[in-house]
Amino acid sequence: MTQLTGPKTQRTEKATLQKSSAVLVDPTGYIRVVFWEEWVNSVNENATYIFKNLRVKEDNYTKEKYVNTAKEGFDVKESTPFTDTLPDVQPLLHDLATKTTTVSVISFKSASSYFICNACSKKLQSDGKYMRCETCKLKQKPDPEKTQWFARVFVKDHSNQNKSFVSLFHPHIVKIFNTMGKNLLPSTTEDDITDVLLDAEHIKIKQSIDGNVIDIITD
Repeated sequence: MTQLTGPKTQRTEKATLQKSSAVLVDPTGYIRVVFWEEWVNSVNENATYIFKNLRVKEDNYTKEKYVNTAKEGFDVKESTPFTDTLPDVQPLLHDLATKTTTVSVISFKSASSYFICNACSKKLQSDGKYMRCETCKLKQKPDPEKTQWFARVFVKDHSNQNKSFVSLFHPHIVKIFNTMGKNLLPSTTEDDITDVLLDAEHIKIKQSIDGNVIDIITD
């Protein structure tokens, strides 16, 4: 599970619904998934799950296949991580359709840090005394210089005053720090992340049509 977005509101003729999306990855490939209503908070970034009764759909805009939660019979359970090598997720057509907007952070939800592999830069997992890369299988000591951050914040879009959750990955957070004249260091704490992001105003972001943050525009 990767590229998880925060809950968003979608209005239809009959109701206002909550949705979130992500990319499912297994050793055979990857596909976009959409979670509706009670399932929007059922999964976490970089975790592994077994899904029951996902429906295959077609994107009206890109014509790509994707899956989403069925109205009845859907279930999800966390599972052990894959031991086989997972493919690198390439940009989906759905994600190539982008928009650029200016937002300000109005609330902070959470931040977490993790270490990445010295060889392939994938996320490390704890393995007793050492850390282990699930991709290249190397054991290693955690290197503070390889610390990465992930954060969830609530933002206001200045073009239409809409509010939504967005996920910020390490490169995004680095750029936000830089635009505010600060550096993201190995010694940076969650409190530091919180302070900087809550002060982030009029940040120009490039998003996919689903709201995934692709880049922070700094020029």
